[in-house]
Amino acid sequence: MGEPIELADLDSFDAYSAQVLTDLKQHSAALSDEEFASTIDQNFTTVLSNGDEVVLCEGGEERQVQKTDIDEFISLVLKARSAEVTEQV
Repeated sequence: MGEPIELADLDSFDAYSAQVLTDLKQHSAALSDEEFASTIDQNFTTVLSNGDEVVLCEGGEERQVQKTDIDEFISLVLKARSAEVTEQV
């Protein structure tokens, strides 16, 4: 408890979200910057288990995830989901 969750932890309670993040990471490695930008339509928000959409950073609802910031996006999603789990305990 108190430690940030990792993708494997997220997979244990939200396999779909963990798979989406894994796929995004794989796409970021396989696609050029331009291909990634034209293929991936994701802003800096995530949806919690209760269906609420949360903004991950200031201006996140308008900020598109780019190939160069995929690690930041994943980290922020995991942080948000970790807070969600902590609140439920």
